[in-house]
Amino acid sequence: MIRCQKFRPSRESRQIYGFRFPAILEATERGLELMLWSFMAGDLGTGVLLAGSSPEFAECCDTPNEAEAERLCTQETVSELLDQLTPMQRAAVSNAAPGAWGSDDDPSCVLYDQYSAVCFKGAVRHSSPNEQCTSRAQALVILPACLRIGWFYFTNKHIIRGVAYGPKPRQLLDIYYPKEAQTAGAYPVVVAVMGGAWTIGHRLWNVLLAARLAEAGVLVVAVDYRNFPLATIPDMLHDLDSGLAWVRSNVASYGGDPKRMALVGQSAGAHLSSALLLQKCRREEEALELGAVAGMKWSPSDFKVFLGVSGVYDLPAEVAHMESRQIFPFLQHLCADGDMAAVSPTLMLQEPALRRATSRMPPVHLMHGKADTSVPFEISTAFADELRKAGLENVEIKLFDGVTHSHPVVEGPLGGEDYQARLLLQHLGIPAPSIPARRWMPHSALSIASRLMPF
Repeated sequence: MIRCQKFRPSRESRQIYGFRFPAILEATERGLELMLWSFMAGDLGTGVLLAGSSPEFAECCDTPNEAEAERLCTQETVSELLDQLTPMQRAAVSNAAPGAWGSDDDPSCVLYDQYSAVCFKGAVRHSSPNEQCTSRAQALVILPACLRIGWFYFTNKHIIRGVAYGPKPRQLLDIYYPKEAQTAGAYPVVVAVMGGAWTIGHRLWNVLLAARLAEAGVLVVAVDYRNFPLATIPDMLHDLDSGLAWVRSNVASYGGDPKRMALVGQSAGAHLSSALLLQKCRREEEALELGAVAGMKWSPSDFKVFLGVSGVYDLPAEVAHMESRQIFPFLQHLCADGDMAAVSPTLMLQEPALRRATSRMPPVHLMHGKADTSVPFEISTAFADELRKAGLENVEIKLFDGVTHSHPVVEGPLGGEDYQARLLLQHLGIPAPSIPARRWMPHSALSIASRLMPF
């Protein structure tokens, strides 16, 4: 049957987090809120935003009677919403025919209000009681550190939050200033692109890295982008392209040096950044042949290095990995016409025209943990191999024993590790800071959280 309920933080999530988590992240758009709610509730799935107006859905949302809700949340009301989908939304749910809905293991419909609903399609894998207990314990352990980080982010006078680089939702960026005033010349710049499985990312995820870099005298720009279901991967690439163009054109007015910039991306952010760099190389090569290079708003050569952390450079390979773990592979729904190869950096390098253009790439440094169960480290090694085969000489990869997917951006920085920061500083020609990195939580609590971390 279709499960229908009004959107609200569940009682369990309130007990775990003590607050409405999406609000803490300034996540005002519905898609991110609903996806976060889904993860908190223990359902690992992908969501599709179905926009439309329906009195039946409004009535269904408001009724406290479960039997009455089931009567009102009929196949017809779901069909009514499907009829109102845009082409992009319809493509995202291409396999979700109304007649196929309604079984116990197929989609549940979570209503946001009388105007919209999210359907969690083909849902993946429901958490076992042990997994739910583990995730709740992990949340309790890291909650004090999360509160400290939230306080730092929202009260720090050296952070400019929510600068718009475009007119659409989530086309925003944050700018982190060093505490020390400029003494000579402009600040070197690091542009950071967050991960989040293309669904739950937020520019705030970069706060730990940005805080450490700012201590070393670097101006950090954390670029946000629209998440699925508000956008597909081509839309995300367009957002990131616009964000980097804004940085190249405007960072000098904020005290940054556009000639000393580095680009870093983690997980989905590493995927989007590397795919965009390759696309840009190809466009520059084509523009050069036409004599139109002057119109390019930014270039891959603007960056001293690209650092990719735990990146997903081959989407079909990631789908195969997800299927092996009995997780619903939703990635094809994020791509135009389901063509994952067209936005997979490793596979993009098979194109002869693009291979010829890779000389325009900045130096590439990849990091990946060998204990990463979310994205196998072999995906990074394969990408590095393809870059070298294409003729890019300055490619390095560092594999870390015992390091998980989230460790480089969560557990490591929480415990005072700053390998990413030191590597970026090295490529920018800046001495590593003599002051040890801040430890955001006690070692004992961090050790427990690391054992409980599901990624």
